[in-house]
Amino acid sequence: LTIPGTDKAVLMCVPSGGGKTTTALALAKGSFNLITDDSSVLVKEGGGFRIWGMPRALKVHRNTAAMLPWLVPLSDTWDINGEQPVDMATLAKKVGIAPDAVCELGAIIMIGQRSPEGHVIARTGKAEVLIALAHDNVGWRAQGMTPKAMRSYAVFAEAVQSVPVLKLSAGTDLAALPGLVEMALAEAMAAPS
Repeated sequence: LTIPGTDKAVLMCVPSGGGKTTTALALAKGSFNLITDDSSVLVKEGGGFRIWGMPRALKVHRNTAAMLPWLVPLSDTWDINGEQPVDMATLAKKVGIAPDAVCELGAIIMIGQRSPEGHVIARTGKAEVLIALAHDNVGWRAQGMTPKAMRSYAVFAEAVQSVPVLKLSAGTDLAALPGLVEMALAEAMAAPS
C-alpha cells in the first residue's frame, strides 16, 4: 500500500490466511492506495529499497466479504478455499488504487492475531519481522539454504534493518483502522529506526 502524504509504500506480511487482504482492503477504503496483493517485488536501489506490485487480482475470501460489506456485490461463486478473484479495475470503483509506479519502501507491518479489545499497532522487533518474511519467502531444504535463498534472505535482512517495522493486531472496527495506521506510520517514520 502507498503511505498517505508520502511517495513511499508499506509492505505487510503474514502467512496465508492471516488477514493481509482484509487489512489491505480496509486501509485502501481509507487513505491508503492499494498496490497489489500477495506479490510484490523488492529491490535494493541506492541507499534504500524500492517496491512495486505485480498486477494481479486479489483473492477475496468470503469472510473478508462479510467483514467488509461495501465489497458487495461479488459473485456467488467461491472456490474450494472460499475465495474468488476480484480484479483491480473492479476494486478501483470502491478503494484507492496506486498508479503503476515503483515506490520507496517506507515501512513494514507484520500482521498479528486479531485483537478483541480493539486495534493495537506498535513498533516491534526487527528479528521477529525478518523471521516472518523469511518464513513465507525464502526457500529452505534439509541441506540448508540455496545460494538464491541466501541472497533473498540478505535482501530481507537489509530491508528490515533500513525501515521502521510495526506489528498490527486489528480489532473489529475496520473503518477506524486507516487513521490509526496512518498516524502510527507517520510517528514511526519520523523517529529513528
